[in-house]
Amino acid sequence: MNIHRVDTERLKRLLLSDENETSLANFFVGKGPFVAFIGSIVMWFLDSVQVLIVSLAIFIVFHLFIVSPHTIEGPSMEPNFCRGDVILADKLTPLFRGYTYGDVIIFKKNDNEDYIKRVIGLGGDRIKIEEGKVYRNGELLNESYLPVNRLTELPSGAKMVEGEEYIVPSGHLFVLGDNRRQSADSRFFLSIDPSVNTIKGRVVVVIWPVRDFRLFNPSETRPENICHTNNY
Repeated sequence: MNIHRVDTERLKRLLLSDENETSLANFFVGKGPFVAFIGSIVMWFLDSVQVLIVSLAIFIVFHLFIVSPHTIEGPSMEPNFCRGDVILADKLTPLFRGYTYGDVIIFKKNDNEDYIKRVIGLGGDRIKIEEGKVYRNGELLNESYLPVNRLTELPSGAKMVEGEEYIVPSGHLFVLGDNRRQSADSRFFLSIDPSVNTIKGRVVVVIWPVRDFRLFNPSETRPENICHTNNY
């Protein structure tokens, strides 16, 4: 039986050099089945490492600059987003178009918490809450994304005053949760400053649960009690 020895020094040079994969593959040709088998494992490993590196690079670019996943942890955006939903936040397009009315955004409220809220007012807008209704620049908002007859009240501790207009500072955003009875939002902290409350993106798609996968439409609502059915 012929024994084929592997030239370890040459193999080391090939692995550490800039020679292409063809040269490395040719190294194992004609050296018997065992060496050929080892060669196939080496080539598979190198190919796998390359795929892994490219995939990791793509993931990092997507996560840092394009989209990022977030899990809904509270009831403040029900019924449009339920506890446990996983959403993707778009980071890229807001760099060109900014944020606008109806966008649902993820932002850093403090060092320990991220909030999800809906943009109601932009810098310079006059916002008023009166008799359960929201007004912007003197006009009643048509909040089609809320269940019918859902009121916007000013609970104890709110900084806004019933019937008085609040002017959103330039560059700031006025935000509210869709579940107005269980949402800490601009009624309490007035506005958010993107230079302080880092905005992580706007919601574009719900990816979990799979049965509820959908592109997010800012103007639509869902059945009021959907988050409390047996499916959730």
